[in-house]
This record gives sequence, structure tokens and C-alpha cells, in this order.
Amino acid sequence: MSDQSSKKDVRGEFTKKIDQELILRHASASEKQAARIELEKEESHRQLAEKHQQQRREVDVVCDEVDAALRGRTEFLRARFSNMREDSPKGARGIRYVFVKSAEYKWDAFLELRVKDNDSHQALFVESSMEVVGKSAAKNDYITFPVKDMKIDRVKKFVERKILDFIKAYLD
Repeated sequence: MSDQSSKKDVRGEFTKKIDQELILRHASASEKQAARIELEKEESHRQLAEKHQQQRREVDVVCDEVDAALRGRTEFLRARFSNMREDSPKGARGIRYVFVKSAEYKWDAFLELRVKDNDSHQALFVESSMEVVGKSAAKNDYITFPVKDMKIDRVKKFVERKILDFIKAYLD
């Protein structure tokens, strides 16, 4: 019995449909109805899974574009701050700039820019976190927009505004 159930698990869509038709040919009316309902349910689940995979691919493409925008000012910062190093944020795409206390700069600090999608994969959150340790409390901000209507210029403006806010706090 377990050998037959394992065969059932690996059947392809074509095989399932043919088997279903063969069962229907010899089944009673109620068995036919139950088999049709089961077949419709399987098809519905398959279509839903395909839709979810397509949404995920679309989100990944948009997240890659946003991630590139988040990293777009790295060279600018690197040229101006010799005490800066790059790191990855935990649990999201993006970048974390870490500024280490030095003779020239008297504070440890960080600026983190991340992107992630919501549970339905229909919207993106672009988030920022910054802190000048020992000088100012952590500050967080975000913008959201629909995946299908993402405005990369809006993301770039947000990033530039957050970098400017950070530099003001860091250098004051």
C-alpha cells in the first residue's frame, strides 16, 4: 500500500488527469462529482501556486532595482569618510554603512537602508535606520509603494534625504 501511495505522489499533471478520467468512466454519479470537485481543487491550488511564484519573481526584479538604488551613493560616502565600512543588514536586502570612531570623527555611527516586501508581495517598504552612538537616538523612517507602480526616482530621493540627514547628525 505504501508503495502505491508513493507512486501517487509523483504523478505528473497529465497522468493525474488520465487517471481521473478512467476513474470517472466506471464511477457512480456521486463518485464522479466528488472526483470532479477534487480535480478542480487541485487545479485551483496549482494556479494559485503559479500566481504566487510569478508575483515573487516580479518582486525580486523590483527589489533588485531598489537595492541598486540603495547602494547608489556608496562611492560618494566612501570618498568622503575614510572611517566607513559596508555591511549587510540583517533579514533584508540593502546596505548598512558603519562609521567607526577615529581621530577625525569622534562618534561611532551607522546608516542602514533596506528594502522588503509585504506579506502579499504587492507593496515594498524602503526603510532607513540611523544612529550616532552616544550622541543621538536611533531614527527610523520608511516609504512604501506598490510593486507594480514602483518609482525609482522616489527611492533615490529618499536615500539622498536620509544620507543628508545622517551626515548632518554625524558632523554636528
